[in-house]
Amino acid sequence: MKIMVTGGTGFVGSHIVDALEEKYSGSDILLFVRDMAKAESRIRAGLTVHQGNITDRTSLNLAIDDFHPDVVIHAAALADDWAPLTRLMEVNAQGTLNVIEAMTQLESSPFLIHISSSSVYPRVASVYISEETPYGPYGNYHKSKVAAEKIVKDAIEKGVIEASILRPPNVMGSRDFTHMAKISNAMKNGKFPMIRNGKAKQTWVAAEDLAQAVLLIISQQRKAKGRIYNVKSFEITVKDLYDQIASRLDISKPPKSYPYFLAYSVGFFSEILGKLRGKRSTLNRYRVIKFSRDRLFDDSKIRSELGYQPKWSAQETITKTMDWLQKEGIV
Repeated sequence: MKIMVTGGTGFVGSHIVDALEEKYSGSDILLFVRDMAKAESRIRAGLTVHQGNITDRTSLNLAIDDFHPDVVIHAAALADDWAPLTRLMEVNAQGTLNVIEAMTQLESSPFLIHISSSSVYPRVASVYISEETPYGPYGNYHKSKVAAEKIVKDAIEKGVIEASILRPPNVMGSRDFTHMAKISNAMKNGKFPMIRNGKAKQTWVAAEDLAQAVLLIISQQRKAKGRIYNVKSFEITVKDLYDQIASRLDISKPPKSYPYFLAYSVGFFSEILGKLRGKRSTLNRYRVIKFSRDRLFDDSKIRSELGYQPKWSAQETITKTMDWLQKEGIV
């Protein structure tokens, strides 16, 4: 089994590569990366590494033609709330199309595992969100992920490729320089607003559990082909998340609590000021909604069809993540 990974040096992709290394020979794994320096440890471990970019068809063609993978795990993406829609579409949508077109140059197309996102769903939902919930993207990043999914689904329907789509919610784990780093530093600096007393419940997936879901799809391609799967590890309230992080950072002062309407208004004006000043605001409407509303996911499909069972609890995942953030001096 020869497996190619795009985005293998990123947060999510690197955990997928860790899981692959435990099960497969390093010579059977190809990392398609932009920055070779970030892949030095993988090269020393015997993995094959090709330099390129998913926005560059020539580099994709060369990598796939040289390696002839049986499976392609497409984890590369631009995750940026503030990036222009044109740039997000170029990387996330056109990049996905480039991967598929490069795959189809082979006589036998590889199986594609597309790492999508729960951001394709509506931001607000009163019930558990299943794979059948209609699209409802909120911002430009979310729109680009929907566009990428539609490209994959269209290729499946036309019989161009066989593929599965994974929709993880918030991902937590080591090597996360963005999401949990920002949340933890906001709490440390007293800039994390507690909206509606932190009662909102969120769904998270440990990076290691997400990687195991990928392995399940690889081993059960016949069952998984054409399927879309939610995947998660645990649910936790914003208040409980705050308390566990605060205990690690020795934060004794309680966070400022805001009513939803006030926080949303501040987020709205913060966005405007940020655009006028050319600076990113730490608070925007999307984040207010995110941390003030329940957002829960139904992962019964991947459990029943592929036997997925998450291994990581909230406490274990938060502890490991905070250990890494503190060790790296990020918080």
